[in-house]
Order: sequence, then C-alpha cells, then structure tokens
Amino acid sequence: MDLLQVPGDYLYRSGNIRWDVELGLWGIIRVLGEKHDHLAPLLKQSNIEEGDDD
Repeated sequence: MDLLQVPGDYLYRSGNIRWDVELGLWGIIRVLGEKHDHLAPLLKQSNIEEGDDD
C-alpha cells in the first residue's frame, strides 16, 4: 500500500516542532478513505502547472 494514500489525521508544521507549536505554526490535515459528494476533488500537481481544470 502506498503510504501517501493512507487515510488518517496528519500533523503539519513549519520549522522546529519544539518552538513552533506554542506559536501556533501547525495544523492538522485529514485524509479521507473514500470520496464524498460534498467535497470537490483536488487537482493533480501536473494539472495545476498546466492550467488544466480537470
């Protein structure tokens, strides 16, 4: 299984986790395991660079 496609909650941060957490420079990204009708799909990076909308 590709680890980039595993559903779950992921912490992201900027810089040193020891200091930046108390400054609020962090967040959580939730990866869902299936498509949901009320959420728009994300564009692939290659489509963004080319300006393609699908």
